[in-house]
Amino acid sequence: MAKPDSIIVPDTKANQYNGSMISIIVGDGETQETFTLHEFHISSYSAFFRCAFRGDFVEAHEKLIRLPTESPTVFRLYLDFIFSGKLPVEPPASSDTIHDINIQKDTIFRRLCPLYILCDMLQDTKAKNAIVDAVIQTSNASEPDYWVPNPDDMTVLFENIGPCPLRTLVVDMWSHLCMDAQNWMGDDAGVFHHQFLFEVCKRIIVKGNRGRPSYLYKVAHGYYFEKPDETTR
Repeated sequence: MAKPDSIIVPDTKANQYNGSMISIIVGDGETQETFTLHEFHISSYSAFFRCAFRGDFVEAHEKLIRLPTESPTVFRLYLDFIFSGKLPVEPPASSDTIHDINIQKDTIFRRLCPLYILCDMLQDTKAKNAIVDAVIQTSNASEPDYWVPNPDDMTVLFENIGPCPLRTLVVDMWSHLCMDAQNWMGDDAGVFHHQFLFEVCKRIIVKGNRGRPSYLYKVAHGYYFEKPDETTR
């Protein structure tokens, strides 16, 4: 029996290198980019591509799919993840001051948020769970100075995706901040997305300090994860 970190794994985990090379055209106009890769690799992560290229669709015959409304920059981050298992979203911090470190964390979330939205469209649960893990890691790295995503990024998230684990996570983060600070949003309530405000207030009123963990660093691994699709790797 193979050990957890062993180089030897069950033969059921062997890659299947059948399939064809496919092209994915992302974006529109001058920003459009074409990505060429093996069908098997991206289909093993994304149920969207698996259905498109293995079903009886035009895309399956042409080996070509177009995503005109998606960002090539965000799609490139997605490819980085499925090929390396890493999320290259951390910029260098200008200094080690709390202000500059928080700017760095804002940038990380600003890059992860549209990637999560893309992964939701592509039906890639593994990638979405990795992004949630990265947000928790970013927040935990702020201890004891509590960091939360800024209002502009909340607007992007809440306007582009329905109820999901990432929304639940950021609502929990902000509601914890609210319970620890008397004037948590000052006079700037108008800059927050209305649905986000509603969910934060509901979380505080209904749950208070009960229910979900108050501190993210106490959250068990996988607490905010979706259950992976059993057909994906």
